Amino acid sequence: MTIIVDNHEPKEIEYLIAQSVPTMMPQPGLNSQGFADYMWFCCDGHRIQVERKQTNEVLGGMDQVEEQLRRELDNGVEETILLIEGVCEPVVGLKIATQTWH
Repeated sequence: MTIIVDNHEPKEIEYLIAQSVPTMMPQPGLNSQGFADYMWFCCDGHRIQVERKQTNEVLGGMDQVEEQLRRELDNGVEETILLIEGVCEPVVGLKIATQTWH
């Protein structure tokens, strides 16, 4: 199995993945072809794609994230996963404030 990594993803993440599984970074990248950030083929032949978002991207642009996921769900890949990176907690004493960590 080889994990295909979008060319806009951090090189550090690709390096960590490549320590366990072979990776490839196609040109043009996955995102420009309408796919998520990572993709691989399972042993039964179906494809899985993973969209990686940081908590501040999700909190600051939920509509854009939903639209991107909608496009990725329509691209024919059998499974789509949203991976949210980081921690989000409410700020004590404030009604509509959050703080995030990565």
